[in-house]
Amino acid sequence: LLIGGVEIMQLLGEKWHWKTGFLGWVTQLDFGWLGYALVVVLILSWIIAMVVWKVGRFEERWG
Repeated sequence: LLIGGVEIMQLLGEKWHWKTGFLGWVTQLDFGWLGYALVVVLILSWIIAMVVWKVGRFEERWG
């Protein structure tokens, strides 16, 4: 959804020649960097989930 939403906003921004504001910023986004950011977010969420699982000892409580 994030990638699709950015793509739609980029198309609209280019069609209507919006160069300033939020849509101007979105039209300048690079999908390469956006992909790296998405990977970093997924890795961080995985690490946080593992830490919460180990610290919270959910397996001992409900296992």
